[in-house]
Amino acid sequence: MVKGDHYVTSKEFLAIWRRFSDHFIPWDEFRLLPMPPGVDAMEAWEVVAKLRREMATVLDYPPWFPYVEGGSIWFSTPKKSQNMLLDISAVTAEGASLSRSITKMDGYHFCQYLMLDEFIAACASDGVEIDPERARRAAFHRDEPQSDGERLFVNLCNTFAYAGVTYKGRDITYGLIEDIGRDMAKGIGSDIGHVGMFELANPEVFTPDYVLGLICRLAAGKGASDPLHPVIASGEMSRMFWDLRPLERFNACVELVVRKIFYANTGQPACAFVHATRVERAWRERGGAEGGVFLASGYPAEYMLDGVDGTLYHDMTLRHMVRELDILDNKVRSFANKRKRQKRKLDEEGGFNEREKDVILNLLRNPTVKVTIGRHRERHGIAYSTAHDDLAHLEAEGILRAGKEGRAIVYHAGSGLQELV
Repeated sequence: MVKGDHYVTSKEFLAIWRRFSDHFIPWDEFRLLPMPPGVDAMEAWEVVAKLRREMATVLDYPPWFPYVEGGSIWFSTPKKSQNMLLDISAVTAEGASLSRSITKMDGYHFCQYLMLDEFIAACASDGVEIDPERARRAAFHRDEPQSDGERLFVNLCNTFAYAGVTYKGRDITYGLIEDIGRDMAKGIGSDIGHVGMFELANPEVFTPDYVLGLICRLAAGKGASDPLHPVIASGEMSRMFWDLRPLERFNACVELVVRKIFYANTGQPACAFVHATRVERAWRERGGAEGGVFLASGYPAEYMLDGVDGTLYHDMTLRHMVRELDILDNKVRSFANKRKRQKRKLDEEGGFNEREKDVILNLLRNPTVKVTIGRHRERHGIAYSTAHDDLAHLEAEGILRAGKEGRAIVYHAGSGLQELV
């Protein structure tokens, strides 16, 4: 029996328990609820916490907060959290409408369109100072990157965009993480991306190797006594990368690519495009990741009960993901509608055959793509002369600009492309 078991059958306590079974209640809200007669809020909180702890999922590593000694990290999953997990899984699963829409338009530039803000936030989190507008232009190859920071940004864009091809089918291991780091380090100076170590309570335990091991175990579904849902496992992996910051370099940037591979491997690829940095920022703004005042459950540190209750963090992450998926869905729909409008305008303008329209629409989606007579001929199953005439017509209209690569003629987007639509 827990202390105070004489009141656990009271109507006030049962009402409190029903609330917790439905959704998580932080301390600031809990202490305002009607309490059983003769019982203060802290005593009731202790009983509720112990009951919840008995039914919780316990993670297999100690708390990382500097002022917490011993214990563990645990969280409960009330009814509303379970429903959110089901909804997120349904929306982001491979084959669901959102994933199909992203796959259908998943060219390099569409990927950048969805993720540029996330990439910029990741670089800033890693201490890399970049100008957002210059970074955007460099990402779309409108300008050459001028600094190591901009080169890292472009490398991150490339690595994320092609992760599904480059690392397809690979498990998340030390080797994979090292390969991603090497890919993003190409062409940049040795000093870029180095950050200070997080101040940890047990630095002899939280070594980089130890944390990398945790990340790999979480990705393999070995992060708790109960199998973790992919969304929760990803949140824990992110927390290792972003909050503990134990890696030598590129913590946040590597995490974005690892997360994309992880969600592809678990059959929820659309989750990789969720803007996770916004929940981290919100968490820090409310003091959840800072020492001294409040912990993950929103109650004072001195009332910690048997480890760190991470329920509020997971609840906040799930609510954030639901909101972000709505934003993502709207972006994808907007992009698709823009393409339809461009196609309709091309039809109304006239003057281009269907093959030429196909070239124009592909260039609008990926302005840096190279167009050759051979590829155009193969794509449409036409004669060489027909393919040549199509591209020559587009060049005459300013849609294409001809150049040479060795002896071959290669076409790039011309100045008339954007003017056309």
